[in-house]
Amino acid sequence: MKNLILFPILHKNITDLPFFITGMGIEYIEKGVVRNNGYHDYQWSYCVEGRGKFIIDEKSYEIGPNTAFFFRRDIPHQYFPIQEPWITKWMTFNGVAVNGLLNYMNINNWEIINLSQKKDIDYIIEDIYKILSLSDKEKHVSASSLLYKFLIKMSELKENSFKEGNLNLYKKLQPVITLMENNYSGIITLEEMAEKVNVNKYYLCRIFKEAYLITPFEYLNQLRIQKSKEVIINNKYLKINQIAFNVGFNDTSYFCSMFRKIEGCTPIEFKKRH
Repeated sequence: MKNLILFPILHKNITDLPFFITGMGIEYIEKGVVRNNGYHDYQWSYCVEGRGKFIIDEKSYEIGPNTAFFFRRDIPHQYFPIQEPWITKWMTFNGVAVNGLLNYMNINNWEIINLSQKKDIDYIIEDIYKILSLSDKEKHVSASSLLYKFLIKMSELKENSFKEGNLNLYKKLQPVITLMENNYSGIITLEEMAEKVNVNKYYLCRIFKEAYLITPFEYLNQLRIQKSKEVIINNKYLKINQIAFNVGFNDTSYFCSMFRKIEGCTPIEFKKRH
């Protein structure tokens, strides 16, 4: 059954709860939403079937099956189907403790999360829907407790999504790392690195920094310095300029400067210690 929607009646004793549901949609057929001034509640949605486009902060994301998007209150956004039917499960919520908990868990103003395991999320959402469909006067307290559990789970899903995303990036970038490890003593251009993974150099820099938190050339310099330490220890009588050349530095002064920056000492000081 499609388009199961629920909007609880919210009395003051409900809105005083730390967490409360303001709306839900189960197997909901999306038609598109444009909110130039944002929305007055927090929202979580994930795709069950079809595909949609989510636009926020001038960035556009394709939302396919098992991909979720989340945003905080009052942030302009829009989303619409690009492969119909675009079916989602969604939940809007609020509460005096929501913002603080999201901040504590490092949840950003908006998130795109890949759901590798969504059974737990499904169970929680469906339980909340069933509870709020009852006439039980304590149902909002029970739903508040489940919403708290859901938010904790959302943080775990974000962390897992981040790890999986980085793992995929590491695999994609492995040819670049191999190129550096096999050719660090010679000249390696950004274009050569990009060719190894069939992307342009600008995109390479972006995904490399996303994975390793440094640029490709910063990584290459760290690799060269690491190799220089091995050369220093294994070849006691090589001069500094020879060591620099052997690991890919044509400028001895730059090599010494980079060595000090990374290791906190000069190559000569390192040599004396070892």
